[in-house]
Amino acid sequence: MNILYSYASFRFTDKEEVGGEEKVAWGTVYGMAKRGHICYVMSPEIELSRDYENIIPIFIKRCAFRKEKNKVMRKIKAYVFLLESYKQAKKLIKKKKIDVIHHIRPSYPGFFSPVSGLGVPFVLGGITVPYREWNNQNKRISERIKIYLWNKMLSNSSAVLFEVKEAFKYVPDKYRNESYLFYNGVDTQFFYPSSDKNMTKDYLNILFVGRLMPLKGIDVFLEAVSILSKKLDRNFRVKIAGWGEIDRYKALCVDKKIDKIVDFCGVLDRDKLRKLYQSSDIFVLPSRKDNGPNSLLEAMSCGLPVIASNVMGIPEIVSHDTNGLLVPPSDPVALADAIEVLMLDDKRRQLMSENNRQLMVSRFDWNVYVDRLEKVYRDVQKSFSYSRK
Repeated sequence: MNILYSYASFRFTDKEEVGGEEKVAWGTVYGMAKRGHICYVMSPEIELSRDYENIIPIFIKRCAFRKEKNKVMRKIKAYVFLLESYKQAKKLIKKKKIDVIHHIRPSYPGFFSPVSGLGVPFVLGGITVPYREWNNQNKRISERIKIYLWNKMLSNSSAVLFEVKEAFKYVPDKYRNESYLFYNGVDTQFFYPSSDKNMTKDYLNILFVGRLMPLKGIDVFLEAVSILSKKLDRNFRVKIAGWGEIDRYKALCVDKKIDKIVDFCGVLDRDKLRKLYQSSDIFVLPSRKDNGPNSLLEAMSCGLPVIASNVMGIPEIVSHDTNGLLVPPSDPVALADAIEVLMLDDKRRQLMSENNRQLMVSRFDWNVYVDRLEKVYRDVQKSFSYSRK
């Protein structure tokens, strides 16, 4: 099958500063290419590791406008990319006989909505809970244009992939052609539990992985750590991995007098990140908003019991008291209580660890994801051909 993929940023590297959506884009194309499908990529921003050059054969790259600092030049390059991508897509469809176009995330509708109407089955996904209302009541002309283009992509779609159940209610019924629920996947063969972990050691490692920003609740986590440090006798250390406002949160640790027990690991490559998961005992992600966080899936795949916020798509992954604990967002006291519960109960952590690994392998492994995606592609090809007869 010949597949044309589009997205705002394709970064096929082992660097962990790539975001969760970029990991989904990487996993989707990489997984399909390994199955023998010919994958073409169209994006204004592409970074490719040498390890993947022989697997993903052809890239189309035009005008990396997102890195342009000058606003006028960024707009000019953006429109150049729009024209070039449309022309290149038409050429590919004709010369390479593209079977399916898949726009991996519904971002940058102005650049990819024209591609949705080129006479090829178009798959749009994965839609999360949007930050923009799906209507044309916004008075700003730029926003109304964006909404029109979003709707244009939706109406041209042969299939719409949703990342969380909650997102279904945000899309008008008239734009739902064939809808599928697609949670993010995780490489369970790479992210696996340590075989020699000691569940009853004298101290515990508590881990946070994610971008260091208020949206991820890192401030809530540090406040919870401060609470725990004053009330618990059991020794523990905190590891924080990710990029963002590191200096700000280091200063916060000093202010709360927890800097001696909190280690900032910075950005890690995949191998080092896996070792960090494997050497940890509890994973904490107190996001204020989140859908299907990749770090949560990676931690669960490594057999970590998790504590996460009861927001958006997280409860669709974490079952309270089965494979983790759910807490209200922005509540450091509740978070501290949940961490304490798991720290003092070795058997509960062990049971959650086993449940998490089993869940990731059976439902969230990338092979499961790719199996389902292949079926979607076959289905839209059939339905598209039938509708044109």
